[in-house]
Amino acid sequence: MTRCDTLWDNSSPEIRQYAQDVQTNPVLAFKPWSKQLAFLRAQQETRLLAWSNRSGKTAVAAAECVLAAQGIHPYQKYPKPPLTVWAVSSTLIQMRDSIIPTLEGDASHPRLLPPGVELNQQRSEYEFANGSIIRLKSAEQGRESFQGAGIPLIWLDEDIDPDVLKEIFIRIGAGFRRRIVWTLTAINGLNYAYNVFYEPWRNAGGKHPKIYCSEASMDESPYLDKEEIDGLLRFYPPGSREYRVRRYGGFADMAGDSVFPEETLVKLQESCKPPDWLRLAFDERKRAITATADATLQGQQRGVRVFELPKPGHDYAIGIDVAEGSLSNEKDI
Repeated sequence: MTRCDTLWDNSSPEIRQYAQDVQTNPVLAFKPWSKQLAFLRAQQETRLLAWSNRSGKTAVAAAECVLAAQGIHPYQKYPKPPLTVWAVSSTLIQMRDSIIPTLEGDASHPRLLPPGVELNQQRSEYEFANGSIIRLKSAEQGRESFQGAGIPLIWLDEDIDPDVLKEIFIRIGAGFRRRIVWTLTAINGLNYAYNVFYEPWRNAGGKHPKIYCSEASMDESPYLDKEEIDGLLRFYPPGSREYRVRRYGGFADMAGDSVFPEETLVKLQESCKPPDWLRLAFDERKRAITATADATLQGQQRGVRVFELPKPGHDYAIGIDVAEGSLSNEKDI
């Protein structure tokens, strides 16, 4: 897999001077692979990475925040420091398990923050020597905590509550360019990110002036080999939509996806007796719905398939799967 030899291909002399000693600034040792580099270079105000698990989307977004906070990003023109960056997670647990270890470094990630820049637990923020701040925020804090202006870079990690997103987007002031970086593996299906960003980008043929979207799979990632990929995905049925999203990235409609392996469903289907086709009618005299067996209804929309007739004297709860709610979809009761 192609990697960039150094992040500073077309950088200024000032940045090359920083790169002489990466121990004082570890982010300068970050070596992006091709799609990470394309993300760093993209100039659209919103950049969405709908990548698979373990493909490096969190690492490159964290690098973006650290570079912006220090005023040394080689490809983006952020305001001169000090500035404030928001790193937003869906939950505090996700923040602890994803954003913080990516910034501070752990067994899977090299540290990106400069030495001495540590998390202020009370304020939930990292303060740099130049006065810049990376502030950690969670959607669990509610939309009121996002009522701030003048934030030049906001990183959204995974699915975020739509109410919080609307609060963030509505507060982009006139004449102020706020950049949004959104990293997620879209296991919740066609979500807000899909409707507001991905679909307009796709409809523009991938050349939207304000939206950049990227998809990446585990197979492309330089961080994983086939054995690791198979191990990570062993709990997901290969034919399921969640398997496809976790492995290949992008978006998929998760409605109707099965949690059971396909071979299990086939065995269950073979063990079921054929359904009875019933004709429903309303008996005016009895003020009740009656059902009459009628095999000629097979395959017709006005017929009802009943796999097991109700037992007299038993109480039943009825649930209806309306699918998309259109007349073209089959409904199950």
